[in-house]
Order: sequence, then structure tokens, then C-alpha cells
Amino acid sequence: MGTDSIRILPTYRTPDGRHWLHPSHHTQLTALPQHVDAADRHTIRRLMNATVPVNSQWLDQTDPVTAHPANWSAVPGLRDLALLPQPVSRTTVKPYRGRGRSILSTDRLALLIRGVHE
Repeated sequence: MGTDSIRILPTYRTPDGRHWLHPSHHTQLTALPQHVDAADRHTIRRLMNATVPVNSQWLDQTDPVTAHPANWSAVPGLRDLALLPQPVSRTTVKPYRGRGRSILSTDRLALLIRGVHE
């Protein structure tokens, strides 16, 4: 990307603070796993396939809501991820807002970014 980048995992954050991997299908399979075993290649691959590399300046990594679950710090591949927590309700997905930007993940893993230096 030419600048420092990070990998983000788009998630959908419900009003109760839970993160999901799908905006409307909230099941055990789409819940963000809080514990991942380093030997669980299937889960690691599934999570990594949903990530997107972005400019590290686009996401406020000091915001606790962008932090991955603590257990992931011991899992290669997951330890360097940040979450892109998009507020979701039954009918809408809102963009993550931070650092003067709005970032929204679409269903095709595209990012819509608005804000600073548009």
C-alpha cells in the first residue's frame, strides 16, 4: 500500500456490545470467537479470509472497540488484526467512525471511506 498498513476484520456490533461476522444472521457460527486455538486452522483461515488491508492511519487503534479478543494475541495471524466495528440494528448498518473518518464495509469486502482528505 506504500504506507504502514494493518489488516482489519469487519464486524457488526449490536447494541449489547457483541461483535458478529454477518450484519443480520446472528448465530453461533457468525459470532466473533472470543477464544481461538492456535491449532484451529479452519477458524483462523475463515477469519483471515474476511480481513482487508488498510492504511494504519484510517483506524483508531487506541479505541478499545477496535481491539481483537485478548486470546488472539497468542495466535499468529490474528494477533496483529484490528476490528472494524460497525454499529448494526435490525434494519441498518452504520459506518465505524474514528479519526475523522467513516468506514463502512460492504457485502463484497469493499470499503467506503469518507472524511479526512477526501
